[in-house]
Amino acid sequence: MRGCNVARVISILNIKGGVGKSTISFNLAHAIQRNNKRVLLVDLDMQCNLTDMCVPEPERITYSVYDLLTNEDFLPTNAVYKTVVQGVDIIPADLRLFEVEQVINPLTNPAAMLMLRNRLAVGLHDSYDYIIIDCRPEISLLTMNALIASDHYMVPVLCDRHSVRGIDMTDSYVKSAKRVNPNLQEIGIVINALDRRKTNAMTIYNYLRKKLNERIMETVVGTNAAIETAATHQQTIFQYDARQPGVRYFKQLAAEVMRKCGDPIAVEDAGDGEAEEN
Repeated sequence: MRGCNVARVISILNIKGGVGKSTISFNLAHAIQRNNKRVLLVDLDMQCNLTDMCVPEPERITYSVYDLLTNEDFLPTNAVYKTVVQGVDIIPADLRLFEVEQVINPLTNPAAMLMLRNRLAVGLHDSYDYIIIDCRPEISLLTMNALIASDHYMVPVLCDRHSVRGIDMTDSYVKSAKRVNPNLQEIGIVINALDRRKTNAMTIYNYLRKKLNERIMETVVGTNAAIETAATHQQTIFQYDARQPGVRYFKQLAAEVMRKCGDPIAVEDAGDGEAEEN
């Protein structure tokens, strides 16, 4: 039975890059926060895209997820920073993540794969309702740490052949993680930036719906240029322009994610059916 003060931990991953993981993480966090939830983002991608999106003055960052993972004496709350969204905090990434496997090598330290799970349990699990981990698109110690630390994972895909290939690779990797974390559950595969005007995109979308059936999430994030534009201005779509269809996409995505995480309380009016408009 889940304690009422224990965060639900969600990894956002696809071994294939370029599918919009960071943008989805940022906007999803805000959409969940709008349901009166406390949200912590964890940036595990050394490219720091999520960090750059949502930390007002990234040059003032002193500590990062690197310190969290490599120093067992480090107080995890010292790596938590406020974002541009009130009620959403972040543990940022930095370029030192390139070196993390040299410091916590699983060949010499059997607990290396459990480091993130153990560190989040120190003062963070009971401070948030949701912890969303933005994973780097690769098979690595960091990605394995994320999956072992998580209750759930979600796989964003674009409707192109390269992105779809990442599903099989991701499935294989998740299978390995479940040997250590058998309670890990898939929220679903979320179709991102779908342009229904493009025949090829719709062909792949219909193929995925038929092949993967219930694994494909009800919510479809349609193409909306304002979502990416907002991110370049360090804003979620909610902050940038509340009239944009992206607002509805992420309201619905948050409601579906929360429901699948066993959290039925949703204040936001998400509407019914798929978010399909472009």
